[in-house]
Amino acid sequence: MKLSVIILNYNQTEATLRCVESLDNAFVALGWNKDQVEIILIDNGSDNVIPDCSLNRFSTLSSYRLAENLGVARGRNYGLRKASGDLIMILDNDTIVNKDAVSRLVMYLTGSPHTGIVAPVLRNTDGSLQYSSREYPGIIEKIKSITGLGRHDVAAGCEEVMHPCYVIGACQLFRRDIIKHIGMLDENIFYGPEDADFCIRVSQAGYTIDYLTSVSIYHDHRRITRRNPFTGIAFRHFKALLYFYRKHGRWL
Repeated sequence: MKLSVIILNYNQTEATLRCVESLDNAFVALGWNKDQVEIILIDNGSDNVIPDCSLNRFSTLSSYRLAENLGVARGRNYGLRKASGDLIMILDNDTIVNKDAVSRLVMYLTGSPHTGIVAPVLRNTDGSLQYSSREYPGIIEKIKSITGLGRHDVAAGCEEVMHPCYVIGACQLFRRDIIKHIGMLDENIFYGPEDADFCIRVSQAGYTIDYLTSVSIYHDHRRITRRNPFTGIAFRHFKALLYFYRKHGRWL
């Protein structure tokens, strides 16, 4: 068995190196041989790429540089095509992986044949709970997300395993067979909600979306669209939402 972890970088050298370092430590806790784990780092058209000398110290890492920013779905799909693992983890580059998080997620997934995607709790750097397991991202839910009013983590209860509509793409672990069954991420979505679309398709294929409340990682995330709703990336996000609603036939 082999685990492939796919990380996208876009102009975030410091955060990416911090993420890879934490992941390298988590591999030690996993206890597998080095040929059983790999990190696929995709530089998604950064203006300032990470120097090779900073990456060479990670023996499990392979890096690829794209000429332009292909967006989240296409960038991650590029990594999926390079990955050779039986298990695939999609991981944001602004995460910090707790030492035992990977081993516990892998143990859960390999022991749960009906699980399609398993994800941990995401926490802000101050330890507070992050809004990461969610209801269907209809218009009302998106307004809650943007304003912060009335939103809540649907899996913030005391149960060890919860089953939300979707978990955000900052950390998702699944088997390669899922890709063979439902296909890769939808490349019509440049930036959000490719994670919701992927989870919904996994659920429609008969698998569960499992959110483990006993496992957590840190996520120092940036909300680009919230900071300035009039940028090009915000427009692409809005356009992607319209596509998503038409695709799934549901606006609320």
